[in-house]
Amino acid sequence: MTARGLSLTVLLTAVGLIAAPGAAVGQSLFSAFSLDLFVNPNGSGGSWQIVGKTTSVGFAGMDLSLGNTETATIVIPAELGSGAVSGVGFGHYISININTTPPVPYGVGVIGGPIPSSYVDPPGLQTSAAWDNAGSFTGGVVLAEGTYLSGGPSPSWSTGAGGASSRMFLNTTSTDMGTARALKQLRYVVVPEPASASLAGMAIVGILAASQRRLARSRSER
Repeated sequence: MTARGLSLTVLLTAVGLIAAPGAAVGQSLFSAFSLDLFVNPNGSGGSWQIVGKTTSVGFAGMDLSLGNTETATIVIPAELGSGAVSGVGFGHYISININTTPPVPYGVGVIGGPIPSSYVDPPGLQTSAAWDNAGSFTGGVVLAEGTYLSGGPSPSWSTGAGGASSRMFLNTTSTDMGTARALKQLRYVVVPEPASASLAGMAIVGILAASQRRLARSRSER
């Protein structure tokens, strides 16, 4: 290859028109996070979790900033990554790094990618119009969870320049990273009271029992 041809190849690779070895072809760096609130009945506090998803080669790390949380725990599996939580009472800052010691877990957060995921969106989640709408996170990765107290504002993403940012692996042959644009979604669902759940269960049992009685009656009349 001539010097001119080599220079052109280097330039096109730098701007993403030619993929580097092991890179995902034709994909821009993109990530999204959903802060999901599980609200106790009568507004008496609740719990929360953060789920992430991405395209390309997968997450290399993320920094997440929340307001109005009581507790926060990182729950990403240790074989994928680790991190730290700071802050207490009025919010938390969560920083997670994906492992870079071989074998590097490329594909964390890529739906349908090489890292298995058992996460499924809980039924009944409603998306807040005050934040981004990033769609379903089924097949994504659960990153952190915690609780919040009643009597105050519900948890939310920190506003301004913070909130959520992520780092991505650029290819599967190195630990080179790039910064990805991050969408911030907030969803919520009211968790049924235990008594309501019990009544619903009893109702289902009653319906099944009545169905069995009708079936037995119809058989005896034949």
